Amino acid sequence: MGDTTLNKEIEVHSRLRNYSVIFSKDVIGTLNSKICDLSKIRLLVLTDRNVYFHQRQLFLNLEKKFNCFTHIIEPGGNSKSLTEVQKLYEILIENNFNKGDILLAIGGGVVGDLGGFTAATFNRGMRFIQVPTTLLSQVDSSIGGKVGVHYNELTNMIGAIYPPEFTIVNLKFLDTLPQREFCCGMSEIIKMAYIYNASLLNVLTKADNISEKMEYIISKSIEIKKDVIENDEFENHKRLSLNFGHTLGHAIETLYGHIDYLHGEAIAIGMVFEAKISLEGGKLSKIKYNKLLELLKKYSLPTVIKLDDDRIIELSEIIKTDKKNSSEQIHFILPTEQGFSIYKIKKNSEKVINDLRKYLWER
Repeated sequence: MGDTTLNKEIEVHSRLRNYSVIFSKDVIGTLNSKICDLSKIRLLVLTDRNVYFHQRQLFLNLEKKFNCFTHIIEPGGNSKSLTEVQKLYEILIENNFNKGDILLAIGGGVVGDLGGFTAATFNRGMRFIQVPTTLLSQVDSSIGGKVGVHYNELTNMIGAIYPPEFTIVNLKFLDTLPQREFCCGMSEIIKMAYIYNASLLNVLTKADNISEKMEYIISKSIEIKKDVIENDEFENHKRLSLNFGHTLGHAIETLYGHIDYLHGEAIAIGMVFEAKISLEGGKLSKIKYNKLLELLKKYSLPTVIKLDDDRIIELSEIIKTDKKNSSEQIHFILPTEQGFSIYKIKKNSEKVINDLRKYLWER
């Protein structure tokens, strides 16, 4: 993707703590400039095995320059667990970390969510900085303060809102990102553009060489999410729109044990499912519905999943546990011509299973 040339900061306003998203190709230089007396502060650096392999020099430099402990987890959603949180607590306690020390998360969404939740709950909150290394985490999971872990394979069931002190975005990390992971990031970008920004959607549709547009695409996606969360940080209405595709998507991740489908792939299937409901209900035009299908196909994302009836019933039961639901209703986010609407189904209604049977198998 090349070097980052934006040299900009995007300030995100939060009721908990304002923070900046800093575009920089010098992670260590940015840490030095932003944190006073960094040499006197202990760092717990959290990453996964893949990131450590590709960015080994960065970690060696951190360990040379700072009082630094590095903890490496296995890549993948199954590391987002209370078991891993406990391991991090033990490192923090055994090495006498305090609230003034820093947990530095360098990795994708799993690393950021796990690190953020640990930081939020250790000593009722320690310092936390994000360095997202995947497209998905740069545009979505590192912005907005949501952190958490899975519980009994239920996606993000335990969590908090805990913004970082700041986030460092370096596009150079994307050079080593596998194509499948890159496409998963595009899934979240499509989600935001589809509901909120027709011009960005047009760029995604028409760009032949998407890598030449990535600085603009990432910056614009962050600005879209910033606007949404500043208007509704605690998900009372507008921020719910960012769950487009996620009610079904999270259930698919759980159904397959966070192994077979990556997050962005599961969300893509969820978006098509909800768009189909909106189309059938007259809230979405066929033209706009087809644009979603074309975009997902362009970025090699799935639009359908084949399940037998037993698995559909199992999926419907998982959907009922989604944290975005109310006590009696399941909530789906439907895209419309000019925004979104919330589609509510009673948990005990046969309509849940009937909709899954009907729309999962249709394009």
